Amino acid sequence: MKNVRLLNPLMVLALCLVGWCASISTAHAQSCDKPNMLIVLDNSNSMKKNNKLADANAAIKYIVNNFSKSLRFGLVTFCGNKKGDGVVIKQKITNTSNGKIINKLPTKLCYGTPIRKTMEIVREYFRTDLIPNDPKQPRGNFVLFVTDGRSTDGSGTANVKALRSIPVKGKTYTVKTYVVGFGQGVNPTELTSMAKAGGTSKYYQADNKTSLKNALNKIALQATAEVCDGKDN
Repeated sequence: MKNVRLLNPLMVLALCLVGWCASISTAHAQSCDKPNMLIVLDNSNSMKKNNKLADANAAIKYIVNNFSKSLRFGLVTFCGNKKGDGVVIKQKITNTSNGKIINKLPTKLCYGTPIRKTMEIVREYFRTDLIPNDPKQPRGNFVLFVTDGRSTDGSGTANVKALRSIPVKGKTYTVKTYVVGFGQGVNPTELTSMAKAGGTSKYYQADNKTSLKNALNKIALQATAEVCDGKDN
């Protein structure tokens, strides 16, 4: 009968720990894939007042330039009637979209703030286009919603809530929505409801160019931090 050498229990424990740490490292690396952030910007007529559209464009340029290595950005602009005629996906999220957004920021305005229809279109974009065609899913998926007014076509809360559980090819994905109110014309109750439904508990209030830039910067930092810690913070 051949002798059988038994492994030292401490060696076995060490090997298990090495394997465990390797698996944790792999999972952590996967959770740090560049998250998707779709910017949804109000370009209704009221954004002309107090230079709000230019200020919003400047704040968006700032975060796109400063977070281009850690986030993949896309852009939707919205105004118009409840049919969604003025809701435009200006730039879909791709590996090269960050370099294209700056030139697609809105300069023209139109009447109306169709928040309900806008969020319906955003939900369908994630469900039928972005997620099924993104080879790096699951990765962090976020909406950054900015408005200066009140909805003219009903509440967007239900569609924001639907983003938290999107069925695609037998799997369920989640999209978190950050909400920013710009100026004093917003409806705090409406935006708070959207933020809670979107998983972010409260909306950000910004009343000038500096506070808007700071709010968007905080949101971008939070989105990148929570993706890399593997938690839904």
